[in-house]
Amino acid sequence: MTRAILLFSLLYSIASWGNPSTLIYFGLTGQTIRLTPEHSVELKMVRAAMRVCADIEEVHQIPEYFCLSQVQFSQEQQPFMPSNWPHVLAQALRRQVMMSPWLMGMLETSVTELQGLPVREFIKRYLENTEKLKVVSSWVNSRASQIQQQLESSYKP
Repeated sequence: MTRAILLFSLLYSIASWGNPSTLIYFGLTGQTIRLTPEHSVELKMVRAAMRVCADIEEVHQIPEYFCLSQVQFSQEQQPFMPSNWPHVLAQALRRQVMMSPWLMGMLETSVTELQGLPVREFIKRYLENTEKLKVVSSWVNSRASQIQQQLESSYKP
């Protein structure tokens, strides 16, 4: 367990024992944190997930999008998705696209164009367009495989 997740887990779970729970599961690391009732509102849930993924990015050099894309929320043992979560994921994906000259070339776009593009328009133009979605999905899947191999090799004794 990374130091950041451990500290964050302790901070948010100590006060919640015996209370109805909100959990955030990080599929990338297999770790779960329990949020206190006062941190179980949507905005704070999203901020908590973003903070942990930022720490994972800093410690393991795993791009934020790949951590965020594997986050799962639950409240009262039921799957839950904060209303702004798709927007958060799209923002993180847009940042990843801007870091890949090859992908931007395939999508016929540029950093300047993507930076000025509102997230809703990014979703419409690149994620709701079947042909462009295929390119993005292929790249994401390829990159995810590379990251998985990186993680597996870093945990071998």
